[in-house]
Amino acid sequence: MELKKRIITIAIAVVFLSCSSGYAETIKQIDQTNTIKKAQQSDAAKKALKEAAEKGKEKANKMAKIVNKDVVQGLKDVKAAIKFLVKKKPEVENAIKHLQSATGEFEGSVSLDKDLAFAPVENSLQTYILVASSDEVERELAFIEDLIEDGKVQDARRLLMPLRSEVVVQTTSLPMITYPDAIKDAIRQLSDGTVEKAKEILETAMDTLIIEEEIIPIPVITAKNAIEKASKMDKKKKGKVLEELKLAKEQLKLANVLGYLSDDGKLHDDLQGQIEKIEKEVKGENKVEKLYDKVKAKMEGLFD
Repeated sequence: MELKKRIITIAIAVVFLSCSSGYAETIKQIDQTNTIKKAQQSDAAKKALKEAAEKGKEKANKMAKIVNKDVVQGLKDVKAAIKFLVKKKPEVENAIKHLQSATGEFEGSVSLDKDLAFAPVENSLQTYILVASSDEVERELAFIEDLIEDGKVQDARRLLMPLRSEVVVQTTSLPMITYPDAIKDAIRQLSDGTVEKAKEILETAMDTLIIEEEIIPIPVITAKNAIEKASKMDKKKKGKVLEELKLAKEQLKLANVLGYLSDDGKLHDDLQGQIEKIEKEVKGENKVEKLYDKVKAKMEGLFD
C-alpha cells in the first residue's frame, strides 16, 4: 500500500500557549501533513487540556523565577554580535562592543552566584492534542512497523510525528562553565583580525546551549479527571459512573500505547486492574471509597 494512498485516521490539533514569564518565549511549528480530519474535543478532553496547560504554566513560572536577566541580556548581545559578523562586510568593532558587553553581564552574574552552572534563558510552552482512540494508534503503529521493515524509514518517521498528546515545557539554559570563556576567546580572535575563527567559536558556543523538556501527558490527566469525577458522582447513577471509568481505562490504554507509562506496561496493567475492581464493586454493593483513594493516589504519583 503506497503511503500517499493511505487514509490516515488519526487527527491532531495543535494549540500553542505562551507562558507568563519574564523572559523570551519560543514557539515552534510542527508538520501537519498527516492531518486530514479535525474532531471536536469532548468536555473531558477540554478539561484535561486545561489542567495540563495549567501544570505547564506552573512549571514555566517556576523557571521564570530563577532566570538570570543579566545572562539573558548577555545572550542577546552575543546574538547581536553574530549578526554584525555574518554581514558581507563584517562590522568587527560593533561585534566586539556587543561581546564585551555580554562578557560583563556574564561575569556579573557569576560573581553574584559562584555555583551558577546553567542559567535558564528561554522558555516555550507547546500543546499537542491527539484525537484518536488507542485502537487507532495501535493500528497506525503496526503499519509504521511494516514501513520500517520495508526500509521506508522516512515514511515511518512522518507517521510517527503526530503520535503525541501532551503539553511540553521546554527550557533553554546557558552553560556558565564554558560559554563565557568562549565569548572571551572570540573577542581575542577578533582583536587579532581572525574573523572567521571568531565566527566559528561563536557558532560552536551557540550549539552548546542546553535544551530540557518536561512532558505532561494529556491522556493521563484525562484518566485522572475521569476517576476523580466518578468518585464524586451519586452512587445510584451507576451507568454514568461506569462511563467515566470506561473513559479512564481507554485514556490509560492510549497513554500506554503512546509510551507515556513506564515499566513495560506493568503500571498500566496495575491501574487497569484497580479500575476494574471499582467497576465490579459499582455493579455490586458499591462500596468503593477506599478503592477510589488507592487508584487516585497511584495516578497522582505519576506527576511527582
